[in-house]
Amino acid sequence: MEIAPTTIFGLIIVLTGLILSHIGQWIREGRKAKTFKKKNDQLGTIETAVKTVDKNIEKLNLKTDEQTKQIGDQTLAVGKLQEKVESQANHCSTTVSAVFKAIESNSNKIFTLAKSGSKTKK
Repeated sequence: MEIAPTTIFGLIIVLTGLILSHIGQWIREGRKAKTFKKKNDQLGTIETAVKTVDKNIEKLNLKTDEQTKQIGDQTLAVGKLQEKVESQANHCSTTVSAVFKAIESNSNKIFTLAKSGSKTKK
């Protein structure tokens, strides 16, 4: 059985087309894989950035909690100082009142003595 040269030429063209088609397919698949890898790498980078941001937020929350605790402690200390100041103010007020009463009492005695002394001189 004899095969015509045109048939052989046709088969070569068809096989070459198939081979080139498969090579093109492999190239496209390779490009897709690279693109997918790049996108995957970018996604990994984004995930890393999100994790970093989350860690930074946690650190900031801890610092904020610590500062809130310090403010609470300082508020308590100020409250205690205010109580001491009020106690001292009450003590001073009581002392000043006692001094004024003593002065008033002594001035009344002096006035009484002065009055009685002026009666005896007449």
